[in-house]
Amino acid sequence: AVDIRPNYLLAQVMIVNTLIKSGHRQEADDLWQELDTKFGGMPDEIGMGLSKAGLYHEGIFYLERSFAYYTQNGGLPKWIPKSLAESWYLLGQTLQAQKQYAEAKTAYQQVIILLPEFDIVYQNLGEIYLSENQPNKALPLFEKAMARNLRNAEAWYLIGQAYYMQGDIAKAKMHISQAMGLAPQEERYRKTFETLTKP
Repeated sequence: AVDIRPNYLLAQVMIVNTLIKSGHRQEADDLWQELDTKFGGMPDEIGMGLSKAGLYHEGIFYLERSFAYYTQNGGLPKWIPKSLAESWYLLGQTLQAQKQYAEAKTAYQQVIILLPEFDIVYQNLGEIYLSENQPNKALPLFEKAMARNLRNAEAWYLIGQAYYMQGDIAKAKMHISQAMGLAPQEERYRKTFETLTKP
């Protein structure tokens, strides 16, 4: 038998996207319920499909409903929190690149709730605070990233940058030196270290 699910899913993703973009959230939610009744995991796949297509808000809309449904019915699959966290993370990255920092922080906080062991999210959140000239808030986030992955050269480097912004050159040099040791090919670390060591 031919599996018609992929083509049907694509059609549903297009309908869902149109409904959400036009503000018809209730109709989108009704479609979610209909798909869940007919096909089981289909709404989860729609959520992931939308996120992979760069439609993060729409993907999160569906994945959150899947999360709530499975939680209420006592059988939350492990991949749903991970997929939801990934969607929030990708949204956060997009917002951060657009310098929409308040919205990016909210997205990253959702990732931390769902996937607290993910080191890079702390790093990205700390980078936002550095961009806002708040090294005191950035430092503990970089330290959390490093605690979860001691070989994260970028976290070591960013801690150095935070100390530099605070005026602590000795600690800045020490941390950037550690970053250089972990990633000797990274020219940015070497150039920053050389700048700090100039008389």
